Amino acid sequence: MLMSFAINDVEPTLPPWFGPVKITQDMKPVVKAYYERWNPILAVFEDGFRKQAIEGLRRAGVPETNLVAPFNSDVTALIRDLTRGYRLELRCFSEKNTNDVLQRNAPFDGERFARELCARVITATGYALGSPGHEITAKYLNDGLPSGERGLTRHHVRRAGESCRKMWERLIRATAGSSLGLPVSPIVELMDADRVTVGALDLVYRQARTRSEFRMRRGEDLAWAIHNQFDLNERIHRAACWVRAKRTAVA
Repeated sequence: MLMSFAINDVEPTLPPWFGPVKITQDMKPVVKAYYERWNPILAVFEDGFRKQAIEGLRRAGVPETNLVAPFNSDVTALIRDLTRGYRLELRCFSEKNTNDVLQRNAPFDGERFARELCARVITATGYALGSPGHEITAKYLNDGLPSGERGLTRHHVRRAGESCRKMWERLIRATAGSSLGLPVSPIVELMDADRVTVGALDLVYRQARTRSEFRMRRGEDLAWAIHNQFDLNERIHRAACWVRAKRTAVA
């Protein structure tokens, strides 16, 4: 699970101020798949900026009747300009603030996984399993561990939860230096994305083990085998779409 998250984390990312990318038919399949993976999170930021723009116009005294879609041309232009300004402000702030709170840029140094990554994966797994308790979460994550190798205990899971909470608090504080700040919805989306990734990886692993070439593989060996043959990030994206669709259907 950790190695799969690490592979997923180091994929080149689009900055949150970039905005959703229009998918065109002339794109190469690998490029199209890449943008399809990132557009959902970019859309969350874009939606957050638009909501802030509308709220800003409301505070500025624009009549409520003009702030209900479909907007007239003047309001549409104001929302567009404000959204563009929010994007630029976030871009400037992001370029100045090089502190990667979640350590997504360096989740694995070749020998050890970053503590931030461990905390995220352990905590997200607990939520993805329905918060069954620290003991069951540890047992799930220890599945497939080589004989004789020490695994996680309920104490590791509890400490990971505490570390994860502090990480998100640091992320919120890090963005507080900007007058724009980070919209709440993207922060929630980032947290939820880890939970969805756990569910997606569980599906990817189960499907992979039905194939003879993966049946005996476990842990890091399985993650790299899938990635080298199919591109693990694309498999996670497809499975995540299914996980989200199933969750929406149940809701």
